[in-house]
Amino acid sequence: MQDVHADPYAGAGRASHTDPVCTRARIPDYAPEMSVEQLQTVVGIAEEGALGRAARRLRFSEPPMTRRLAALEDELGVRLFERLPRGMRPTPAGEALLGYARRILAAIDEARIAVAPAPGSAREPSAPEPDEG
Repeated sequence: MQDVHADPYAGAGRASHTDPVCTRARIPDYAPEMSVEQLQTVVGIAEEGALGRAARRLRFSEPPMTRRLAALEDELGVRLFERLPRGMRPTPAGEALLGYARRILAAIDEARIAVAPAPGSAREPSAPEPDEG
């Protein structure tokens, strides 16, 4: 019998939302997760005006990008883009998400820059090397 009160995130390689020492934002059980790739897809399609051009720019093939967009639209319960005969245009919901997506992606870039080693400095190893022998 499955424990209905078990942590759905346990063992999933991420911090538990019920862990009292967890420093990550707590994620409710019902909240699906929006991915960075989905946000990149939204920005790419909006800026390129077409899924195919966005896929080439982001170096993805079209089917995975189509699935990413469909999954995000399903998750949010809204259409993010109007499909036109020659391209795509953000809906009002898509425009609203686009602003957030750009800010989130910019914040991720800023975080990478903030933690990157200074030019010419040695990079800290991420994990100890395994013993040979």
